[in-house]
Amino acid sequence: MSGATPVPRLDDRYELVDRTGYSMGVIPFATLQNMIRQGRLFRTDSVSKNGAAQQRLGDLPEFSALFDELMPAAFRVDGTALRPAPELSGEVDTLALAGLFGRLYRKRSTGRLFVCSADRQQEKVVIFRQGVPVNAMSNIEEEWLGEVLIGQGLIDAAAFEQAAELRRQNGSRIGSALVYLEKLSPRELQRALSVQAMERLLNVFRLDQGTFQFIPDDTAQSEDILLMAAPRDIIETGLATALSPQQITSVLNDYGDPILQVEVPDELAGELSEADRAALEVLNTGRPLSACLGEIARLSRLTTAEARTRVLALMKFGVVRAGDEALQELEGVLDRLQAADFFSVLEVRRAAGEAEIQRAYEQKL
Repeated sequence: MSGATPVPRLDDRYELVDRTGYSMGVIPFATLQNMIRQGRLFRTDSVSKNGAAQQRLGDLPEFSALFDELMPAAFRVDGTALRPAPELSGEVDTLALAGLFGRLYRKRSTGRLFVCSADRQQEKVVIFRQGVPVNAMSNIEEEWLGEVLIGQGLIDAAAFEQAAELRRQNGSRIGSALVYLEKLSPRELQRALSVQAMERLLNVFRLDQGTFQFIPDDTAQSEDILLMAAPRDIIETGLATALSPQQITSVLNDYGDPILQVEVPDELAGELSEADRAALEVLNTGRPLSACLGEIARLSRLTTAEARTRVLALMKFGVVRAGDEALQELEGVLDRLQAADFFSVLEVRRAAGEAEIQRAYEQKL
């Protein structure tokens, strides 16, 4: 069938080779598929098929379709979708991602968030456990452990090469090899791994073009915890990292000068700091936002720009809403659209083609 995904032969052999030159051996096709779904492999990883020269994993047709489903450069309206379907998906945007992090925490979602830049040069996966980000992975060389350690001044290039040579000899992980070589203490390694995961996570907010998809997956419960920050703090830090004070001011100005409504669900109350609660008390006085910012800044010892960022973070976390009824209704419609399963509504298969979807849509009109 034209356009069908190639089916590998039973005797096809795939050998993974990392950037140090270490061969991870021959890995079955199904195992490679699972590693891609778990966010452990990216398009840029090197593979040798049947003893041929190394090439990018994403360049092999039998894997490219899976990468396109998980991390498309742009969404296609052609009936293709993951099974299970993405719980939430959309175009990359800092505000959309901040709202997504808040939503995933409120729903206590477990799974993986796949993010891809429009040019497919950056691919990232964030692991969520009960709505809390616990780890992040990336294909960007500058975000790999060796680069992070060198950038922090904890090791030099020579120490990294010694660790890489040890890995080539016995398969040790780079971090473990550095500890064995006494280039790092175990505590320094753990701290560096956490810094690495946080930098990868914050760089998700910095992407300005691309796509994201959150895929529910209970296997994410068993992933290592490297991120220790609370979801509420991640949202504020992500906004502050990715948006300038002028951009945040512009976002809030789009609401006019609203009287914000404070609504703290029981499940979120324990996630708020004293500074958050103080800000919410000020916002709950019935005054317009412009009249509240100065007091919020004073109580929390923030600049006015930082106070704006805090208010926007509280909005994205889901404890503050604009008081405008029309805007609230619009946001409610958006939430329902994001959560809708259109394939189920149209009663078509997820693999249905464009013509089948069009017929089903017309029948529903």
